[in-house]
Amino acid sequence: MGITIGAKQAKQMLEAAAEPARVLMRDPEQLKAFLEQLEGYLGEISADPDAKEKAAHAMTVVRAWSAGERREASRESVTQLLAALIYLEERKDLIPDMLPSIGLSDDFTVLKIAMDQYEAERQADHGAISDV
Repeated sequence: MGITIGAKQAKQMLEAAAEPARVLMRDPEQLKAFLEQLEGYLGEISADPDAKEKAAHAMTVVRAWSAGERREASRESVTQLLAALIYLEERKDLIPDMLPSIGLSDDFTVLKIAMDQYEAERQADHGAISDV
């Protein structure tokens, strides 16, 4: 029997990390330092390779957006990705990361919610462009 969190809880965790994400987005140097630290953390943890790949993709989107690229994504969508990454980096969260095999399940659920929102926005934008 594993511990899981639902979409409602994941969205609450995202909302809780949204303000720190907004603050971080206004400081490029702090953002860069945070992403470098998170990259190191991802290298240390044992997690599903697909989940780690999603985290790496989210980091790429945040980096590109902060560099003025990938502006097809809204600020709010990128903020949500960053909020999920902040939650991922927090080791003492809803399910503490130190718990073997279940500790990261909440982190990657939160990340999946944020990635799904980002991808839905991208799909909607591409649909609107191709409909023209």
